Amino acid sequence: MSDVLQAEHDRLRAMMHECASHMRLPDPCEMAGLARRRAAFAQLFRAHIARIDRDVAAMRREIAMTGQGDLVDHHARNMRDIFLAYSAHINHWTLDNVASGWAAYCAEALDMHRHYHAQLDWERSVLYPLLASCRRSAA
Repeated sequence: MSDVLQAEHDRLRAMMHECASHMRLPDPCEMAGLARRRAAFAQLFRAHIARIDRDVAAMRREIAMTGQGDLVDHHARNMRDIFLAYSAHINHWTLDNVASGWAAYCAEALDMHRHYHAQLDWERSVLYPLLASCRRSAA
C-alpha cells in the first residue's frame, strides 16, 4: 500500500474512532464541533475515493491482464454503495435531526463505521496488493 493511502486509512480510522467516542455520550456534544468533524471526514472520504479511482484507472490494463477486473469492479460497486449511503445519512441527519434523535443517529453512524472499517480492511488486504503487483509488472 502506498504511503499516501496508508496515511489516509489511518486518518479515516482515527476520525471514526474520535466520532465513536463522542457517540458514547448520553446526548450530543457541541454541534459546531460535530459539524466540523463531519465536514473533515467527508472531505477526506471523497479524496480517498478519488485517489483509489485514479490508481485503479491508471492500472486498468494491467489489472485486466491479471484476470482480477471483476474484483476491482466489485470494489467500485461497494464504494459507490458506501458513498451513497453516507450521502443519504448526512442529508437525513441534519444537525437539528441529530440533536432530536441522538441515539438513533449514533446507532446508524456506528453501523456505517463498521461497514466502512470492513471496506478499509478489504482494500488493505486485497486491492492494494493487487495494485502494487500491477505497478511492478508495468515498470
